[in-house]
Amino acid sequence: LQYQLATAMIENKQYKSADSVASILGQSAGTHDKAFYLKARIAEDNKDTTLAISHLTTAIDKAGLQSDYGAVMELGDLLHTRHSPAAIKYYKLAARLDSVNSEPLVSLAQYYEETGNYTEAIATYNNSITTDPDDDRAYLALGRINIKKKNWKEAYRYFDLAAKASPDNAEAYYYRAQCLENMGRKEDAIDDYVKALTFKKDYPEAKAALDKLKK
Repeated sequence: LQYQLATAMIENKQYKSADSVASILGQSAGTHDKAFYLKARIAEDNKDTTLAISHLTTAIDKAGLQSDYGAVMELGDLLHTRHSPAAIKYYKLAARLDSVNSEPLVSLAQYYEETGNYTEAIATYNNSITTDPDDDRAYLALGRINIKKKNWKEAYRYFDLAAKASPDNAEAYYYRAQCLENMGRKEDAIDDYVKALTFKKDYPEAKAALDKLKK
């Protein structure tokens, strides 16, 4: 109840009162982690990301597998934004806390991809697909990685899977069309550019590509 009260105080910007409640919670081993979750939220509201990271790290490192999933993901994301390798540790912990959720795996794979570790990125995207075959983000990412390598056939396979997982995803059809165009399948590419524009009216890249093929 004290935690819920402090959360409500934060939402109403009563930070001093919320911090007082957090200090009380911090005195008990059973609520120690919640105290620092609250302090982290206050710090984030005050745009002090460094302090928020410090509070979340304190809470999560002490709570371990008893940590709050949302707080662990939040810490991972804050560290990810700063390009800190420590993000890996917390995304992996989040994946253990919720083994049926692909979110931490996708976030971890994105971190690997952004830092140029494509081997780990590909493996982690594939793990996320095993966890949730309907999450189109992993298929799109793997498709884009293959486009960089000009592996058009393999890229097409992933974009096709993305389109099947999310039939109204304009991006999946646009990239699938790109692959078809590079594979010499002009008419099929035109069809997919049209589909991309059907689901996303304002898609200049798709319109430009379509106009070019129709000339």
